[in-house]
Amino acid sequence: MARCFIHGFACLPSMWDGVAEAADQRMLLPGHGGRAPLPTDDFCAVVDALVAELEAESHLIGYSLG
Repeated sequence: MARCFIHGFACLPSMWDGVAEAADQRMLLPGHGGRAPLPTDDFCAVVDALVAELEAESHLIGYSLG
C-alpha cells in the first residue's frame, strides 16, 4: 500500500525531509508552493480532486496545526 505524506498549512512537501524518506508520494496541496488554488469553495470537490492524484489504496499521513 502506498504512503502519501501531506504537508500542513503554509508548508511544502519538503517539510517531511529527514522524516519520510520512505514516502511513496508527497502531495503539494493547491494554493501552496506556486500551485494554483482549486477554483471552487466546494469542500467535496476539493477532496475529490486530491483523491484523484493519489495512488490506489494509499495511507495518508498528514500534519495540521488546527
